[in-house]
Amino acid sequence: MLPLWTKGCRVVERYKENPPSSKANNYYNDTISLQHEILGVDIAKTQLYLPSGRVFSHLYLSQRRDTIVGINHNTCELIKINMFSNSRKKRGLEEEADVMRDLSQNNCISCPKLLEVGKIDHNHLFASIDGNKYSISSPNENYPFIVQEYVSTSKSINLSDLFLTLLEQRSLGIYHGDLKPANIRYDEKRGICILVDYDQAELIDDKIADLSALEYLKWCDEMEMRKYGHASWLRHFPEVSFEHDVLPLFKNGALNLQKTTLFKRQITTNTPNGVYHTIKDRSICADGIRDLDSRKNILESLVFKKGERVLDVGCNTGILCHYLHDRGCDVTGLEIDPSMVIAAGIIARITKRDINFICQDIDSSELPGHFDTIMLFSVLHHTRNVKDNARKVAKSCNRIIIECRLNESGSKANGRKWEKTSGWNYESVDSLTSALQELFPGFSLFRNYGVGDRNRFIFEYKNAEMKSQFKLDLSPEYLD
Repeated sequence: MLPLWTKGCRVVERYKENPPSSKANNYYNDTISLQHEILGVDIAKTQLYLPSGRVFSHLYLSQRRDTIVGINHNTCELIKINMFSNSRKKRGLEEEADVMRDLSQNNCISCPKLLEVGKIDHNHLFASIDGNKYSISSPNENYPFIVQEYVSTSKSINLSDLFLTLLEQRSLGIYHGDLKPANIRYDEKRGICILVDYDQAELIDDKIADLSALEYLKWCDEMEMRKYGHASWLRHFPEVSFEHDVLPLFKNGALNLQKTTLFKRQITTNTPNGVYHTIKDRSICADGIRDLDSRKNILESLVFKKGERVLDVGCNTGILCHYLHDRGCDVTGLEIDPSMVIAAGIIARITKRDINFICQDIDSSELPGHFDTIMLFSVLHHTRNVKDNARKVAKSCNRIIIECRLNESGSKANGRKWEKTSGWNYESVDSLTSALQELFPGFSLFRNYGVGDRNRFIFEYKNAEMKSQFKLDLSPEYLD
């Protein structure tokens, strides 16, 4: 019998353009079952107090008796204490903490937050343990421990969410190394997959990081063979068929983001498939209604200085942020949909871009600081109070680049319902640009770049300070 992935590799080319979308009866299984958390025997006699003030009432001994785990459900914290080394584990507890720390420092959200690392004195620990349930013949003076965010188990998880997590952690140089139900969690509130226990984690080099998503899954199976002698980590999920359940989640080797929970939950894109931005990458893709191709010439004619602080209001998944980042800007994306903010952050990490995304509604709050430039691409009319929001923008930057039509009618999601917001109707470009100039106090039109796509104009407004600065810095072709 051929290994599971060998069969899968033969299917990849066959279905590269038109992957199978169903089993019999047009059904495919896009979820995997997870097991209930197995904590072992509760060996606690009294509460365990750490010097940091953290408290754990229950202490569970692992099946191999090498680890003690405590959970505080009130604070959602978990302590893991390593009693002795286990030759079956690639990494000791301190090395595992190093992996988690690296992921956390790189803003990875698919790994539990590392809260504390230290060593606990033997006598202090065993004062909280029932000696009739657990004792050690040759105790150490102290034992390493880590405290991390606790994420409870769930019954099942979307396969696409798991693959998205694998790709996020790969972009940060880590492969989890032990993909089984006990190590997979689902954060229902945020709609993301979280992996726990990094004692088998592998470091990834740039060569592996540059593989397509499907090629990376193949590499994961190769690691499964090297580490455990099995053809695929999918052996832990017998209900899953690679050909019928995994392949339909990919397009040309890239994970289709539309299949993920984050994209299914989004509420700010009123399109048939729920996707606004088109994303094309070796690892991830999405078929949206807008990209930057038709606006590229205009964008290239805009001047940005290296390190320029730019805010993109209504950024969605952040493709404009990506462009600005690649132009050398220090970019922040603002978006009201929490699912899209999380997705945008993951997408940026997967595509190796350092971009800050904030979940915030301009209708109900001030902008997050002062910026050199604020981008308002097809967004201002979708807010409830155009005049107030325009003033917020004007006092928060030196330059405004806005994309809009002569006639706009905005709407905004309220839960799953869409409500009309603002709009305008102008007969000429001059009347529109004059109205915008009134909306942005202290700003004047610097340039009309014409129509980008869908009859949307792109205008550049500057305040007096920036306008004079540009006259000093730029060649005559950029001046009025």
